[in-house]
Amino acid sequence: MPAITCPSGTLFFVDEGAGDPVLLLHAGGGSSAQWKDMIALLRPHHRVLALDFHGCGRTSPWTGGPKGLIAAEVELVRTLLDRLGDARAHLVGHSYGGWMGLHAALALRTRIASLALIEPVAVGMLRGRDDAACRDADSLSDAIVEDVERGNPEAGVERFVDYWNWRGCWKKMPPPFRNAMLALAEHICVMHLAGRGDTLSFDDVRDLSVPTLLLYGEISPIPTRNLVRHLAVELPRARLRAIPAAGHMSPLSHPGLVARALMEHFAAPA
Repeated sequence: MPAITCPSGTLFFVDEGAGDPVLLLHAGGGSSAQWKDMIALLRPHHRVLALDFHGCGRTSPWTGGPKGLIAAEVELVRTLLDRLGDARAHLVGHSYGGWMGLHAALALRTRIASLALIEPVAVGMLRGRDDAACRDADSLSDAIVEDVERGNPEAGVERFVDYWNWRGCWKKMPPPFRNAMLALAEHICVMHLAGRGDTLSFDDVRDLSVPTLLLYGEISPIPTRNLVRHLAVELPRARLRAIPAAGHMSPLSHPGLVARALMEHFAAPA
């Protein structure tokens, strides 16, 4: 697995295939490994890169606290895009990666050929517009942070896993997977604290003119389903598409359908 030294430590990533580049940004609590099936489907047509965010996979942990986390993650995206020279990349973000992908697209507009967001968890954007959905997400976030800060990280991670997958998922996970997730408890807590301080708004994204695909699972949690619907109205070049019978983890549960939607998006006229 190749690596690059950057100011915040060492960035590890996947780089496979050839053609127009695609950069994949993984969900919170995951790593570039979540894209294994997707990479296999995309690499015959594209050069596919997938990074590990701070503290995930093999990339160095972030030690700067929640306030600087978003900027640090965007810097990892910038570092990997710099590896491509003048080529622009199709940027694909899922969940946490979709949230970071929105920030990266705003910061690195000229480096992005297209944007695909799979249920980004930038749910703070809903505040004042869809308060019921926002309260649902805030309640989850507050409970996770409280569990971790009070010394019960397993309860917090169980909430996190079950909410974004299905009730009882945590207890059915094999012990090695549970242990790996527990090791990320502090990082998951910092992610949620960073979300509390994020001021990203619909006003910020209305002039984001890059072609954008917004994907959601038909049975996903309400906050992320509602967010992509609002983004579809606000983003000037956005298309909204549902993945039938899928939940929040559609890139893992329905990789073929997601890959097909992505490749159609990449091939659409700019």
